Amino acid sequence: MHDQHMKDPRRAELKKIVEAKGKLWAIAAMVEGSIGYHSPTSAEIRINALMEDRFIPGCERSHACFEMDSIAEIEHDFRYFTVVEERDPEKVKRIMQVVEKVAKWDENAQTGFGLLYPTYRI
Repeated sequence: MHDQHMKDPRRAELKKIVEAKGKLWAIAAMVEGSIGYHSPTSAEIRINALMEDRFIPGCERSHACFEMDSIAEIEHDFRYFTVVEERDPEKVKRIMQVVEKVAKWDENAQTGFGLLYPTYRI
């Protein structure tokens, strides 16, 4: 499984998206796509692993919703955020601004943000 994960052809396509859109966009995509399950820090861990060709760690979400496929999780979040961006580019900008601010908070504060994320009207 680990070797398949590392050689997965979807990795290259996802890396191109991060290079084109930027790391903040990718992190915001995971926060929004997971409706706050991922904090900016946990999303950044996964994006860094992707970009550095390292194993992307799984989590409860990837195990329960994506059959233990963390690449599929990122792929889903990028697709979803792309659709949001096409429909409402200003919303994506607002989400990115909020995520950038929250990324500076400590772990406990980011967790609280994630728990409340579905109730925010960004």
